[in-house]
Amino acid sequence: MTTAWNQVEPAGDASGRVVVSGLGPVSTVGVGAPAFFDAIIDAFESSGSRSVYRHDLKRLKADDYVKLRTQCVDPASRISVIAAALALDDAGWREHACDPTRIGLVLGTAYGSHETLNDYLRTSSPSPIRFVHTFINTAAGLTSQVFQLRGAHAVLCSGSLAGMQSIRYACHLLKAGKADRIICGGADSATGPLGQQNEPGSTFANRTTLEGAGVLALQQAGHAHRRPHAAIAGFSSASDRSLTSEVFGRAIRSAMRSAGIDAREVSAVVLATTSAHPVPAMQREALERLGIPARKWLDLASFIGDVGAALSGLGVIAGCALLKNVRHGQHVLVVGLDRNQCDVIVLGAKS
Repeated sequence: MTTAWNQVEPAGDASGRVVVSGLGPVSTVGVGAPAFFDAIIDAFESSGSRSVYRHDLKRLKADDYVKLRTQCVDPASRISVIAAALALDDAGWREHACDPTRIGLVLGTAYGSHETLNDYLRTSSPSPIRFVHTFINTAAGLTSQVFQLRGAHAVLCSGSLAGMQSIRYACHLLKAGKADRIICGGADSATGPLGQQNEPGSTFANRTTLEGAGVLALQQAGHAHRRPHAAIAGFSSASDRSLTSEVFGRAIRSAMRSAGIDAREVSAVVLATTSAHPVPAMQREALERLGIPARKWLDLASFIGDVGAALSGLGVIAGCALLKNVRHGQHVLVVGLDRNQCDVIVLGAKS
């Protein structure tokens, strides 16, 4: 069997290490880092069996987090703006001046402004103002405009892994000197028929609302105003016509090798996958073969749901929560799996 592609990217030396300075989780289990961390730790310690308080994200108002100059805000943009505001405040970036041309944004999305597009197509009197909010890059554009982020800008539309892939691309931009600070992650808000297109037998097959955001504030180590949540220690990606436990395991081993660690140094694994079953046999077989027992796994989608690209972004934030709170935490693996592709990010406690 030949792997279509397999990429490993070292995180760089200590001076070039990228750190997570701020977190902006917007999820039904918690909005903001403190609430989201509590939900994650509770789920991890109970193996996901405890019930978690559910927030109605439709009630969140962007004006409670930042003053908007426009009254026309689509759902995806509203979620993105709130998540970015949380990440910026957590990093302290709104308190410390920085050249706005050196602050970038990379946002991943699986569905774009699907909800707004649906509403626009259904209406009998289409509005040109609403029309400009139907594009897949609307949320990223409005978020950059609201916070005056005039640096490197990109939108990734690669499905549920777009959140993790935007984080990886942001790291590349930082190391290449294209930006000093970057807001990145995943966000999605979609309702209607799209929610019915999950795999047959999926736990979320009847879910008609997919909403959430996982946004991070990244910068190179040594430049943070506050103590970073984590360091991005390594990456790996793998893809094949059909993922097997061997390909999945190879991606994890490659990620650990890029971070310079082995399985004994892994304190937890966050599974950010939209697969039909909580922990597919393929994942279970690969993790057990690597010597990472089930007590170290957290299946994020089992209690957050399939929230598109937000799932993998929230997965990295969940990894930061476990890195901080799990005893003897050294490194956390965040594993995203979608169709025939697997992405892995290694988080380290030291920058």
